[in-house]
Amino acid sequence: GLISYTLGTHRRPLALWHQDNDVPEELVTYGAYRYIRHPFYSSFIVALFAVMLSCPAWWTATIVVYGAVALSYTAWCEERRLCKSSFGPQYRAYLRHSGRFFPKPRRVVP
Repeated sequence: GLISYTLGTHRRPLALWHQDNDVPEELVTYGAYRYIRHPFYSSFIVALFAVMLSCPAWWTATIVVYGAVALSYTAWCEERRLCKSSFGPQYRAYLRHSGRFFPKPRRVVP
């Protein structure tokens, strides 16, 4: 469901692979990206955990850890590149209120 929602959020077709020379055309902070910066990666992580729960074994746990680390590193590289792009100030503001893979807990003001 999250993958479909994320695909529906984009107004332009997505590049399938991130290249070093990719230049962002717009900053998407609405739809699936409103609370999560990397909803595609979030859905992959949830799927990995589902596999581990349905088939608990040391090798599935290893796959989950490897996948989570690889996705975290990839997300970190993308975020660093976006902070250096022309969208840098906007993206840094977006970082403060959105979670990388899961929504940030909201503060409850009494």
